[in-house]
Amino acid sequence: MDRYSNIRPWNHNRVKLKVAPDEYDYVNASTVTLSSPTDKTLPPLRYIAMQGPTEPSFDCVWRMVAEQMSS
Repeated sequence: MDRYSNIRPWNHNRVKLKVAPDEYDYVNASTVTLSSPTDKTLPPLRYIAMQGPTEPSFDCVWRMVAEQMSS
């Protein structure tokens, strides 16, 4: 379900999904964490960088968003 079949994510920075062992277990995306440039006491900002999802990957992308939300 990657957008491009010849471009695979690195294992160390792909976003793993919490699924059964026989299911598709990742989204080709990377997490980005940035500290506040003005106030270092604030918690870091967290983002997920990825290309636009393909139609077959919509469910996986929304699962990723739900799993990565802190609240």
